[in-house]
Amino acid sequence: MSKSSGEYNEELFRLGSANTIQIPATEETLRSVAVGGAPPATNEVIYNVTMNLQSTEYSQTLPANVKAFEIKCRGANPIQLSFTAGQSNTNFITIPANSAYYVDRLNIPSLTLYFQCRTAAGQVAEIVAWS
Repeated sequence: MSKSSGEYNEELFRLGSANTIQIPATEETLRSVAVGGAPPATNEVIYNVTMNLQSTEYSQTLPANVKAFEIKCRGANPIQLSFTAGQSNTNFITIPANSAYYVDRLNIPSLTLYFQCRTAAGQVAEIVAWS
């Protein structure tokens, strides 16, 4: 349901938790608000990483100052995802088959994803990153 700009006048939009600021929630501010004071994401990059061998860790470094990313397996297989090299087989998040893992509200200078498919060789990890 869309609201006209006049309907937002009495509402406030909260941003953050520890450093909460309040701004009037107009259509314009709702479209342009940035998380953590960083500018909104303007670039989108798509990566297709072929995992030629099963149970082998692969990695992808995301663009500098990444704001959000999504990762999924192109095939119907789960992916194990970690944020530390060498951990995608021991300390990981399982992305179930036919599902995607999405994270937003990031404001970090660099991020590398480490992942593997333990069930089948030749699978493709599809990754979209916004910076």
